[in-house]
Amino acid sequence: MQITERSIQGGTVLMLSGEFNFTGRRTFNDAVKKAWAVNCPHLLVNLEGIAFLDSAALGLLAIANQACQEKHCRMSLLKPQPYVAEVLKLANIQKMIPIHANEEEALKMVVRA
Repeated sequence: MQITERSIQGGTVLMLSGEFNFTGRRTFNDAVKKAWAVNCPHLLVNLEGIAFLDSAALGLLAIANQACQEKHCRMSLLKPQPYVAEVLKLANIQKMIPIHANEEEALKMVVRA
C-alpha cells in the first residue's frame, strides 16, 4: 500500500492506494501518527485508490478512529470503491467513522458538529 499525505484547511488527507491489509499496517500507522504530530483537527482517509481491504485494515481503521477521538481529532473515510464500500458496510464501520463522497462534504460535517 502507498500513502500520499496532503494538508488542507481544516485537516489532513491521506490518499491510500493498492491493497489495504495487514502488510500495510506500519505504513498506515506512521502516516496517521505524522498527521497527529501537527495537531490535525480532522483526518480524512481517502480510500478511492484501494481495491481491496481485509479484516486487519478494518481493525486499523477502528483503532485509528479511537485514537483520533482521544486526541480530539475527527476521522472520516472518503470515496470507497464499490467492493470496499460493501466491506465497510458489512462491518458497520459507518457507525464509528463517517463515510463521505468527497472532502467538502466531510469538512462541512465538522463545521456542524
